[in-house]
Amino acid sequence: MAAATAVTNGFDVDVMHQAITAIRRKQVFFVGGAAKSGTTWLQFLLNAHPEISCTGEGHFANKLLPGLAKTLKTHNATLEAKSRSIFNGLNHQPLLTNRHTLYLTTAAICLLLCPLDQGDHAGIVGDKTPDNVRHFPLLTAMFPQAKFIHILRDARDCAVSAWFHNQRVNSESLSEHFASFHEFTDAFAKAWVLNVSLGAKFAAEQPERCLTIRYEDLSRDPLALFKQICGFLGASTDPAVLQVCCAAADFARLSGGRPRGQEDRGSFFRQGLPGDWRNHFDASAELAFRAKVEPWISTFRYL
Repeated sequence: MAAATAVTNGFDVDVMHQAITAIRRKQVFFVGGAAKSGTTWLQFLLNAHPEISCTGEGHFANKLLPGLAKTLKTHNATLEAKSRSIFNGLNHQPLLTNRHTLYLTTAAICLLLCPLDQGDHAGIVGDKTPDNVRHFPLLTAMFPQAKFIHILRDARDCAVSAWFHNQRVNSESLSEHFASFHEFTDAFAKAWVLNVSLGAKFAAEQPERCLTIRYEDLSRDPLALFKQICGFLGASTDPAVLQVCCAAADFARLSGGRPRGQEDRGSFFRQGLPGDWRNHFDASAELAFRAKVEPWISTFRYL
């Protein structure tokens, strides 16, 4: 009984339903892109805006939904087995369907986008998970009014950044799977192409709902591009507000004081300047890698 009380302490289903309904009335958005494309930097920018809440990384479509689906499938199997073995098929217990799975996932996403204990200040709420870009159509089904931001970055810089990121957080696994940097980049190229092609396809089909931006443009003029992003989401583009956001997400601030371009391989914010790939690819390796990421690298004006 004590355990049950602990689980239900503070639980009010009506309050939670109200929170879900409130989220459905807000402007919801999702950020996605290939790994190491600048999604985290964009999240910091967005979250600094007083009208926007951007959480990350929720992994709603690629982790939460499959996990819930697996659990509900197991539960259905239990009910069916009991019906056969005990009731000889006479007890027709209703089973959970794919629609139930999508509903429960959508409800969970709503609750996670704006936690009940963190207030309700933001009228625009979203999630940054790189893999979102693979699931924009699915997220559209769950949030028909949602908007999407697809952030791109030069595949060569993404590969270099991913290499050092994996060395920092998971060096043993990296060594087990890849004998060299160039072997790693071969595999990375395939993932980059998949993500970028899916993002580009969705943007072409839903141009009014999907904004495509480049990391390099954000790096060159963050104020101008962030103004465009805020306008797309329906947030204030007051210059004073945008200046505060850009200052809050400035590389030096996020990196603990290093200027952009000063490398620290032990930091999540390692270097921060476009074009670092030139320090890690020789001419022949770059040519081979480029062939793997065409036509997209040319489509998005990466020379």
